[in-house]
Amino acid sequence: MAKSINILTVNAGSSSIKCSLYSYESTKLQALSRLEIASIGQGDAIYSQSMPGQQHESRALSLETMTEAQEFLFGQLDELLQGASLDAVGHRVVHGGPKLHTTTEIAPNVLSELEKLQAYDPEHAPAAVSLIRRFYDHFQGIRQYASFDTGFFHDLPVEVKLLPLPREYYSEGLRKYGFHGLSYRSILQKLKDMEHRYPVPHRLIVAHLGSGASVAAIKDGHPVDTTMAFTPASGIPMSTRSGDLDPGVVSYLATRYNLDVNAFNELVHEKSGLLGMSELSGNMLTLLEAQATNQSAAEAVSVFCYQVRKAIGSLAAALGGIDALVFTGGIGEKSAEIRQRIAGELDHLGIELDHLKNQEQATVISHRLSGARVFVLPSDESIIIAQDTVNLLTEKNGG
Repeated sequence: MAKSINILTVNAGSSSIKCSLYSYESTKLQALSRLEIASIGQGDAIYSQSMPGQQHESRALSLETMTEAQEFLFGQLDELLQGASLDAVGHRVVHGGPKLHTTTEIAPNVLSELEKLQAYDPEHAPAAVSLIRRFYDHFQGIRQYASFDTGFFHDLPVEVKLLPLPREYYSEGLRKYGFHGLSYRSILQKLKDMEHRYPVPHRLIVAHLGSGASVAAIKDGHPVDTTMAFTPASGIPMSTRSGDLDPGVVSYLATRYNLDVNAFNELVHEKSGLLGMSELSGNMLTLLEAQATNQSAAEAVSVFCYQVRKAIGSLAAALGGIDALVFTGGIGEKSAEIRQRIAGELDHLGIELDHLKNQEQATVISHRLSGARVFVLPSDESIIIAQDTVNLLTEKNGG
């Protein structure tokens, strides 16, 4: 029997770190253990872990910075690995820029390229690159790979990629990249696994609705368009990110409030979106609970739902119709009300919800007579990272 391969996946976000340990044997990946540190620098961080034979553990921690979270994480690695001998580490990288779009083995030249890309993605890249360097130094001699969120969208049509700016900027890498690619790949895999019950949709729209949110149009498994563009701050409004803005806002805020580049970047990444509109919270659950008595909270929720509906409509036009809609991400998976307020007004696209199934959090929440099927599916970026890592590792080792 062939030796099993042990892979650790690492997913660093702007305020979270997730790690999962997988074993690969006989073409199958098995999750062995997971840990997550969430809400870093947002009050008490939440640490959770899941180990074989143990109850799921969750507790609050006082971790104010990503550096503190990294130190805590490395203190938990022995427990996470359970004595397993690692064969490889796979990392999620949000932005690969114009050069990095396929899963890539990490080496000094790749690390240097990732350092350069921090200007593309100032919210995620610094924490991700810092953590990659930490793992690279800690597990010397163990192969490590980077999987890119932007990779899924690399081959978008030029009429989608090309931003309406002077052509010289496009040649320097200023273009639509698209994000959440690992999540979208996970959803496509889940739909493929369900094809014995439901035909794989020809024209698919996926709404990844979480603290970061985007919507993508996919035709026969290939992306056609998506709401995010050059950075993950673009597209529909998010928890604290603004989404698309009139470019004139930049000069107005600079002139009226003396906002420099750094202050503007902080504004659109950390102080806008649901948080900025509601002046209460960037958490959708909090806003839904407050909307009956708080007008600003109610308006923030309404803006979010409206913008997602509008995005779905425009992407349906790009596809020439829609055969299926998938909700994923924390909001998409958990909030029946948000799904109702979005999909419940898409009857012009042939979508009809089954309200009971929606409330019950069923996998399929569309009515049996709906012209387009509506799914609620959890995405799993870590297993896509693990699969990418296995593929390259076995290729390196000769199969």
